Amino acid sequence: MINTSRCSAITVAGFLLFLCVISSHGREAVAPTNPHILVLDSYHIGFDWSDSEVRGFLASITEACPDVDIPVEHLDAKRFYSDADQLRMKDFLTAKYRNMTVDMVVAFDNPALELLIRFQDELFPGVPVVFGGIADYDRLHDARKHMTGIAEIQDLENTIEIALRLHPGTREVFILEDDTSSGRSGRRDMEAVFPLFGDSVKFTFMPPLSFSEAKAYISSLPSHALVILHSFATDRLGQMLPVPENTRELTAGARVPIYGTHEPRLGFGIIGGYMLAGDEHGRRTAAIARDILSGKNPDDIPVDTASTSQPMFDYNELAKFRILRQSLPQGSRVINEPDNLFTRYAAVVLVTIGVLAILLTLLGFLVVSNLRRRRIEATLRVSEANYRSVIDNIQDVFYRADAQNRLLLGSPSGARLLGFASLEEMMGMQLDQFWDNPEERRNLLEKLKASESVVDYEVVFRRRDGTRFYASVTTHANFDEQGRYIGNEGIIRDITARKKAEAERELLQHQFLHSQKMEAVGRLAGGIAHDFNNTLSAIMSFAELAKTRVPSDHPVSQDISEILAAGTRTTSLVKQLLAFSRRQSTEPRVIDIKRMIGESARLLSRLLGEDVDFVIQAEPDVKCVKIDPSQLDQILANLAVNARDAMPDGGTFRIHTSNVIFDESFCKKHRGSVEGEYVLLEISDTGVGMDQNVLSHAFEPFFTTKDQQVGTGLGLATVYGIVKQWNGFINVTSSPGSGTVFSVYLPCHDSPNDTEPAAAELNDRPGTETILMVEDEAQILTASSIFLKRKGYTVICAPGPGEALKQCAEYTGDIDLLVTDIVMPGMDGKELAEKISKERPGIRVLFMSGYTADVILNRGVIAGSAGFIQKPFMIKNFLSKIREVLDAPRPG
Repeated sequence: MINTSRCSAITVAGFLLFLCVISSHGREAVAPTNPHILVLDSYHIGFDWSDSEVRGFLASITEACPDVDIPVEHLDAKRFYSDADQLRMKDFLTAKYRNMTVDMVVAFDNPALELLIRFQDELFPGVPVVFGGIADYDRLHDARKHMTGIAEIQDLENTIEIALRLHPGTREVFILEDDTSSGRSGRRDMEAVFPLFGDSVKFTFMPPLSFSEAKAYISSLPSHALVILHSFATDRLGQMLPVPENTRELTAGARVPIYGTHEPRLGFGIIGGYMLAGDEHGRRTAAIARDILSGKNPDDIPVDTASTSQPMFDYNELAKFRILRQSLPQGSRVINEPDNLFTRYAAVVLVTIGVLAILLTLLGFLVVSNLRRRRIEATLRVSEANYRSVIDNIQDVFYRADAQNRLLLGSPSGARLLGFASLEEMMGMQLDQFWDNPEERRNLLEKLKASESVVDYEVVFRRRDGTRFYASVTTHANFDEQGRYIGNEGIIRDITARKKAEAERELLQHQFLHSQKMEAVGRLAGGIAHDFNNTLSAIMSFAELAKTRVPSDHPVSQDISEILAAGTRTTSLVKQLLAFSRRQSTEPRVIDIKRMIGESARLLSRLLGEDVDFVIQAEPDVKCVKIDPSQLDQILANLAVNARDAMPDGGTFRIHTSNVIFDESFCKKHRGSVEGEYVLLEISDTGVGMDQNVLSHAFEPFFTTKDQQVGTGLGLATVYGIVKQWNGFINVTSSPGSGTVFSVYLPCHDSPNDTEPAAAELNDRPGTETILMVEDEAQILTASSIFLKRKGYTVICAPGPGEALKQCAEYTGDIDLLVTDIVMPGMDGKELAEKISKERPGIRVLFMSGYTADVILNRGVIAGSAGFIQKPFMIKNFLSKIREVLDAPRPG
């Protein structure tokens, strides 16, 4: 065995030597020992662009050369760049570094390089210079000596091109530059690309402005303009603001899109563009510096003039201007984009897999060690001193016990784990007393005597003070030469943290599966809404038509009324399904939630009944929320009805509102929550409560514990869908006999805007206008046209877009109104309306659809607008909407 160990040691040493040879192979020269590199930063600390260049350079160069000495000097050229300032800086650097060895000078941005070009022979004669972030490089090309580096090549052409493509209505582009050397250089670069766009757009440089003037200038620009925020860090008054602050200041209140070319501005109000990243410039500069330190001549290294601009955008600004992700160039990086579930937890999964792999490896090592123990006992006795060192420092607990399970030998970690001051206190103690369950100890001994070893046996131990912890026991039995059992020895590992992590992982898995199930049911609910709405439209239209043909006192008239009432109830069910699937048409406003609850109190009291105490509590200064007020009423009414049904013998119904703030630690513990400020709407009752099985299905549509005649199972599903629609979330806690608490969290908004819009009066008076009605559902087309004709309208019926275009072309008279379905085969209603409007300018348009709000919006129509009516509809509402559109001013 000893010879084998020596051979193994020799083999390992040889392998390490081989790795060292391989790792050193291919280098041109050995880097100088402890090189000294002076970094000249053109600007001041806090100027984001140059800070990121220096940061990227330092991170890369110190990784390759850990012992490098790198002082950094900041020239502050944004404020001090006169000829006298350059002379003072030259004198300062000469005095400071006269007696110091400088192996290389690294210059970031134009002022630093221009200083070196002017005074190189006086400052650092013969010292190689590496530069980075140099704009307008062609102007400096011929002046460089013993210099090379990275030119700052901005992709202005692509930035302007993508801005114009994403905003096709742009007629003028305004560029904001400051009057520094960087700004003047940027202006020359800009002017060079203007001819590439011909006369398609006008380019205008803004005049010298202060920060406040620039902000006002941008805010006043017309809607057909856009802004390129290029190089503006110092205003005309000489004031400077850090890039993030001045970007946020300039974009605040802007109504036009703003683009940029440097990454530090991204995330502070600009949409994006083809951007340069300072840290990437720093890393590329460091790569050239490493080549020179390894022996290359800087004059033999060409200047890197490749542009590193990458398309980068801010998700929040894209959403503000309704720019779709698929409209961006391929490979675009988008910040602030919401993570999907896999992306959010991929790191947790990978870390968990890694930890499990390490634990399995360690477990395998322990098993192998235990199996080899008896074969190497003689060797262990010879090396007792080394063995004792291992025992004293091992983190897991090693023990050896006799046949009566008394401790014979152990590691100090065992005393620490069990709460003793030293191992000596434990020697000779019965180990059975530390087992929380004596039955588990007996089971382990039976397995041990039967199989001689037990691996990873999980138990609960008690410490000296009575506290409990989880442990994994790996042990084997010892027998004498006659085969009699004389004790056991093994390893005890504290796995409390692992057990807690497994429990948390199981909880996260359960939450994940639940959210997936709710999303799938929501998609199904939204998908069937269109078919329901079209079918209901036909049923209700013909029912209304039939009712007009039967005297009011006829028995059939009552039957038809029941059909209409059933259709109305079914329409309500469809709306609840849409609320659950978060596809319901809404009219959101910022409202004072306390006032809304107060206004609903009388209705809620009637819903609850006289035997239920109704209590409203509110913390002071509760903030506002943005929601459709009718949907807030739905939440309150549905939860009140549930509470009433849970308290058949009376009880207390309480509504409590307050402000809450969720931080990172809270969000980690509550899946689905997002950091920020929320209004908490806590609704509780003292009813019969729910068990865990009912709680797990509480928000599923059509799940109910009530009789079929009492509930539909859509109440809580509707509440869930509404809350999710407004970026909130909802929790419920309950147990049998202890009542129920619903906690609804809605994002805060600052100012209320809850003035109730005036209700429109129905106006179904007759008309004489001509209406072209396009509907691919024949029953709806037939019923609607009959009613319109009865009201005096001339109706041209078309079962599809093609027939509508044909009849529009053939009809010689005026057509006052186009009534069209939105989603139809071959051509949607929006496209049809645009084509007919070209042929008949001024024609009014009324859209109708049974599809959900998101589908309608994707077709370019806003649900809830004056020119739209949602299916199914009552004929009187349809006629009133017809009259409303016809009486409105003609478009265009």
